[in-house]
Amino acid sequence: MNTEIANHDEQPRPSTGPVRRNPFNESIELVSSGGLGGGNGSAPWTPSSTPTNSGIVQAIEATERTLHRNQKRSLAGIALRAFLLGGTFFSSTALTLYLSTQSSSPLWRLPFFLASLSLFHFLEFYSTAFANPANAEALILLAGLSLVFFGQIIRTSAIIQAGPSFSHLVAQRKKETHVLITSGIYSILRHPSYFGFFWWGIGTQLVLGNVFCLLGYSAVLWKFFSARIKGEEEFLVRFFKKDYEEFRKRTPVGIPYIK
Repeated sequence: MNTEIANHDEQPRPSTGPVRRNPFNESIELVSSGGLGGGNGSAPWTPSSTPTNSGIVQAIEATERTLHRNQKRSLAGIALRAFLLGGTFFSSTALTLYLSTQSSSPLWRLPFFLASLSLFHFLEFYSTAFANPANAEALILLAGLSLVFFGQIIRTSAIIQAGPSFSHLVAQRKKETHVLITSGIYSILRHPSYFGFFWWGIGTQLVLGNVFCLLGYSAVLWKFFSARIKGEEEFLVRFFKKDYEEFRKRTPVGIPYIK
């Protein structure tokens, strides 16, 4: 009799299915609990509530350890490799174009090989992200970090090489220290400081991860540098005449659709 009553009173268990996550609510819970769990009335995390012998916890901790410095999947190592990969690709591509168009030397084959090798490794990760969208966010983050470091290095190098000729304001009168620099990084890019700033800005928006901010920021940067380069080069032609016109013909800006 007791068994029949127990079976009669037993309620069917609801089927368990995938639970949709709400990032907004999760963020609120994370902030309200100081990152220690809890929220929405649930009990906050306490040392006594931690399952010390759980296999799941041990697996999570083992995975986290692989992301630490000097480990196989170190985040610092991933960021460094992404930066080197992007820097190698862009510099090798620029050097390939320069050597193949400005000289008859066969030395362009070496940077071409490095650019091809860098592109191959990028496409390996990109193809993986395309087939498995779960990895796309991490790859976008790495691409953004690479552009930030790459753009900053290019801009800083350009400022250092320009020396007294560099100014944040467009010079409307030629000074005695104002010279036309066509060597070094300026032999590859006509406005390397603007090039670096543009791609640095794109990288920051990729790291931010908001597509609307990326599109808006890109449009603002492009409009700004398009107008600035056009106006600045009118003065540069006036300062250096045919020397600058020839320099402008053989060196690109490196920003899309700005010639």
